[in-house]
Amino acid sequence: AVFSEVAMARETGARLHICHVVGKGAVDFLRWAKREYYPNVSCEAAPCNLLMNDEDTVRLGSVAKFSPPVQAETHRRAVWDGLIDGTIDMVGSDHAPQDYEKKHNPDIWQASPGSPALDYWVPLMLDRVARGEISMARFVEAASAAPARRFGLYPAKGVLKEGADADVVVIDMEKTSTVAAARF
Repeated sequence: AVFSEVAMARETGARLHICHVVGKGAVDFLRWAKREYYPNVSCEAAPCNLLMNDEDTVRLGSVAKFSPPVQAETHRRAVWDGLIDGTIDMVGSDHAPQDYEKKHNPDIWQASPGSPALDYWVPLMLDRVARGEISMARFVEAASAAPARRFGLYPAKGVLKEGADADVVVIDMEKTSTVAAARF
């Protein structure tokens, strides 16, 4: 699917943005395509595909059901590496809140996919910054500056400078919290 979309974009000269990059093949292809074939492509990954693998889905059951599904560790690592090296331009929340009963259905085939990621994706990614797995600068680029540039909002958004909107997040890197459904 990624190959055909990039090929069509190249043929038509369209700007292309790919959501939900989940696999090693897609990351490897996009790395090559953006460099050698058609550079007017951007892409994003969701926190679930950066932070979880198929073993987590087995352990967590329907709570870890996403669409597209979380993949094996090899794919998660490739998506993470793609974010670090800039192949994956941005992190999107993939905010998809679900009814509690539908999400927690013990029948995985009937359970609703997705989660209310808007509530916790930034703290989860900041945890990776604190662990030294991604730099703060790269996280800010992927979460703010890159989307603002790609979607025509820069320089009003995505940068701290005179004349830009004063969208600021103050972070206490020493604070800890626990994800709790009651807070959503």
